[in-house]
Amino acid sequence: MKTMLYERASKPRYAEGILIAWPLLLTKSKKHYLTIQYADGSGAGKYAILHMDKGNYQELLAMAEAQTGKKVERSEEH
Repeated sequence: MKTMLYERASKPRYAEGILIAWPLLLTKSKKHYLTIQYADGSGAGKYAILHMDKGNYQELLAMAEAQTGKKVERSEEH
């Protein structure tokens, strides 16, 4: 395993605001991703992107760091 990168992306809730209730136009949805970069058996570079739930992403990041001994880099978009 080479690197692990955590990303939080936010986007406005336009569709929900229009279809359900206008106050949702003022809110943003947040998505949490963990990208793992690694090399396969032949040495070729590979990666995996995991979409994490908002309820357990912090626990998953701590577990990934504990299991691999590597620090998770963080990139948070607002």
